[in-house]
Formats: sequence, C-alpha cells, structure tokens
Amino acid sequence: MKKRLLVFTLALFTCLLFVLPSASFAANPVMTADLGSSTGAPLHGATGFLYGLADNSTPSDSNLTGLNSLDMTGQMAPGGLQHSGGDAFVVADKWFRTGGKYVQIYMQDIYAQWPYPNTFSDYLNKVTTIANQVKNNANRTKFLYVPFNEPDWIWYGNSGTKLTNFQNDWKTVFQLIRSIDPSAKIVGPNFEHYNSAAYRSFFTFAKANNVLPDYTSWHELDDTTSTWYYSYNDYRSIENSLGISARPITINEYGKSTELGNPGKMTQYMARFENSKVHAGLAYWFMEGQLDELLTPSQTRSGAWYLYQWYGGFSGNTINVTPPSENGAMQGLGYYDSGKKLSAVIFGGGSGSLDFNLTRIPSALQTSGVTKVEVWGVDNSNKTTSSGTYLISSNNYTVSGGSVQLTVNNLNANSAYQLVIKPGDGSGGSGGSWDPNTYYKIIARHSGKALDVSGGSTADGGDVIQWTTSGNANQQWKIESVGSGYYKITNRNSGKVLDVYQASTADGGDVVQWTASGSSGSSNQQWSIEQVGSYYKIVNRNSGKALDVYQASTADGANVVQWMTSSSPATNQQWTITP
Repeated sequence: MKKRLLVFTLALFTCLLFVLPSASFAANPVMTADLGSSTGAPLHGATGFLYGLADNSTPSDSNLTGLNSLDMTGQMAPGGLQHSGGDAFVVADKWFRTGGKYVQIYMQDIYAQWPYPNTFSDYLNKVTTIANQVKNNANRTKFLYVPFNEPDWIWYGNSGTKLTNFQNDWKTVFQLIRSIDPSAKIVGPNFEHYNSAAYRSFFTFAKANNVLPDYTSWHELDDTTSTWYYSYNDYRSIENSLGISARPITINEYGKSTELGNPGKMTQYMARFENSKVHAGLAYWFMEGQLDELLTPSQTRSGAWYLYQWYGGFSGNTINVTPPSENGAMQGLGYYDSGKKLSAVIFGGGSGSLDFNLTRIPSALQTSGVTKVEVWGVDNSNKTTSSGTYLISSNNYTVSGGSVQLTVNNLNANSAYQLVIKPGDGSGGSGGSWDPNTYYKIIARHSGKALDVSGGSTADGGDVIQWTTSGNANQQWKIESVGSGYYKITNRNSGKVLDVYQASTADGGDVVQWTASGSSGSSNQQWSIEQVGSYYKIVNRNSGKALDVYQASTADGANVVQWMTSSSPATNQQWTITP
C-alpha cells in the first residue's frame, strides 16, 4: 500500500507500577508462562519492515544491530520511482552486514504513479529488466520477488472476473521470472487483507498450474489482531485440503498508522506472529529509513525500538504463554535459554492489573528453591525520543510446586513490559545480602579496574571513573538497602553517594558522587544490583540505565556513565563486588 505522510500527536500517559507476590490471585486477568515447554527456536519474524531503510547510511548500523535480530525488509525495485529512497540494491549491503536475512523487492514500485498505471504489457518489460538485474546481483539468493502489491484492489479484485484475471496474470509473471531466474523465490499473492474464498481460489489455481508462491503473503492493516488466529488457521486448512505443503507466511505489511511506534499495540502483533512462527514487516506510513517508526525523524530511538530490542534478544526456545484471552488485547510471548540460565516474557496491550503464573520453572532458574523475577517497562514515546527501558521491580520468590505467582499493577495499555526470570541471588525485595557495615570493591569485568572517585575528591560532583585497583578509600563503597530492592552506594573516602548527575535519563549521563538527599537518597542516587552469571549489573532507579564504562575503555581514568542495558549486558556493564 502507498503510505501517505501523516502528522499527529498521541497523548502519553505514564504511571508507577507495583509488583506484589500473590499467595492466591484476586479477580484479575491471568497470564500463564510455562517455562518447561518448548515451541521451537525463536523466529524473530516480527522484526521486519517495509521501506525500513532509505539508503546505505540511513538508518545507522548501530540502530539496526542494536535490535539483536533482523528478519526481512521490503524495498523498492532497483531503479524504482515510487519513493525518493529505499532502492533494494542500494540498501542491501547495509541490511545484510547488520544481520538482516532477506530483502523483498516490491516490483511494481518501479513506477512513480500511485496507484500503479495499469499497463500490463509495459509491466512485463519491467519484470524482465528487474529479474535480469537480480539474477546478476551478488546477493541474488537473499532477494525475494514480490510481483504484485495488493492486487485485490489495484488492477484486479478478490472475486469473479477480476480475480480470474489476476490469477492468469500471476501465472504469466511467475513463469517469466522463473524463465530468467530459475532459482527465484517468489512472494504472493500479497492481498491487502486475508480473504478465505479468494485465497482458496488462488491456491487451487496456483497448484493446478504449478505456479505456487514460495512464500504466502497478505497484509494486516485493518485492526485485525483479534482475528489473526482465524485467518492463520483458515489458510493452513486451505493448504491442507489442497495437498499443498506448508508455505512460510510473510505478513509483509502490518500495523495501522496510529499503532506504529506504540509498544503496547506492537506487542499484540509481535506475540501472535512469533507464536504462529510467521514473518512480518511493519507497514510504511511515513518516511523511509525510520524502521517504520521504531526511529524518530531525527533517527533517535522511540519506545517501540526498545520493545523490538527485547524481542531480538530471545534465544534458546520459545515457550507457551497463555494470555487472558486468545483474541484479546493483552498478549505475551516468551523464551527460555537453558545455556544462559535465563527466561523472559514480553507482555502488553492491556491496562490495570495482571496476575502472572510462572509454571514448571526449571531447576537451572532456581537457587536453593528461589527464583528472581525482574519487571521492566518501556513507555510509548509518541514517535519522539524515548528515555528507554526502566526497572520496575527486582524480587526473589520462593518456588512452590514448580511455580511462582505475582501480580503487576497499574499497567498502561500503550506500554510494553518484560519479566526477566533468573536464578535467585538473595538480593532485592527484602533488603539484599550486602552487609551495610562492610566496604566493597566494585570491579569492571571487561577491564579489571575499580570504580574510583577521581583524584580522591571529596566534593559534590567528583567524577567517578575506573582506575587500577589500589585498595585506597576512594575505591571502597558501602552498599545499604533503601527498600524495594534498591541501594545507596556510598564512597568511603568522601561519604558521598553514587549519583547520576542532574538526574539525567540520557545515555551517557555522567556518574558522579554527591551528598545524599535524605537518608535514602533521591531516585538518581538509588541503584538495583542484579546478578548476571557470576557478575552484577548496577542499574539506576531514576533512569533504568546501567553503570557503564564509556565505550568499553580499558584505560585508567575512563569515564563511568549510565547507558541503556539489556538482560544480557555488555561486559563493560558487568561488575564484581567483593569486600
């Protein structure tokens, strides 16, 4: 579909969340995650785009690799005129070097006009040119041909003579592509929405004429998340009844213009697509190169970018996550990785309170019968720069009968959330295991150097850096619980606390020492201490960002800042804490 530039503002509502252990659930919706199940390897199929890339520099490589996993992007035919950017050949090297798997070529976008000029004989000439270009391209095996874009309303229709004409022209174009590029992978029929009768007719024809698409496609643009499983199951039943082997499905345009960039809305699609193991691309409604509103016009990250980063971090095997209602707004998806001893569940789309039932928790996620559960959030930034993810809670739970129950309150329907489940560590919730009368060395994993107040300063604003371990008092820190799983970290030499300067929530916000605000310190002086294997991640309460050695420097004097983090942080965000 040709997407028009839309400008609008959505109201952002944020709220404080509280997570409570539940001996028995109240009358709240219930989501169950079966950590002992396996539904196969994560596909990451929902991390796809239409015109997600503009050229070889936009978006940046870091905004692509930061998503952890990339599936497909749909782009314009080489030399196309439909848009000012997004040529498949121009963006291909960037897409593949950053981990993308396939590029779908929207062949009709060779034309400048919208809807496309209905001149089939001319189109056949253009198909010939495109197929020859693809056949001779070094990336030919990674390109997928999309010969028609929404033919159920452009040039043709979904019933009667119009559908018959489309089927005949599909055969002509399919055979032409294969005559030039015998190994071509072809995507179709690519209707604007799923239509059971039309798809049965098309696949009956395609099988009889040996022109079955390699990937089955349609679009989900009309607020159809509640009917997804009907469409998916109906299509699979058509394949089965016709004796057609299961085709991979690509929903190569999904999401209304008002939904893109909204973490709560996108979670509803993401869960359904991953649970069904289908490929999907975010729809193109605005400008090419913005990853379909995962990025802002200035190329900064929106709230939804962080949701897809969570999703891209899925590893091991996906697990069964049962939402309160299969067709309702609140949806979830999850994974368990036995090698990493880590599990996570992404959820969102609903408001109010949600009861969680984590079942069949593996022994690898327990320490003496205790499992740790972190709750993270990311809010809708209304297509503006997001402050990133934030830690809501970090608590240990006693596993009973293989299960843990908890309740998450005050959910925002426009936000997304992630439970991170890991072995219990004795910290969080009840005050932790750090002796408030002991001073500790905090050592960066990547460099082996100590958290240090520069020059032994005793002043407010004294810079915090890393330095070769000396054992001096300016490298010694006291860790005191302030409740709710957070700690005040005080330097022995100065008596001042670890602080994010001016309560910044930005990546790169400077970490300094400062006089504590009251006995517990302000939120930018409070930190969670979360176990990552044999190391710890230290996360600021105010920003949800981790203590980080800037640019992973190993030099004495390297600055310590805060930076966005994940459930598997880089080694310059991992620390040992020893007396």
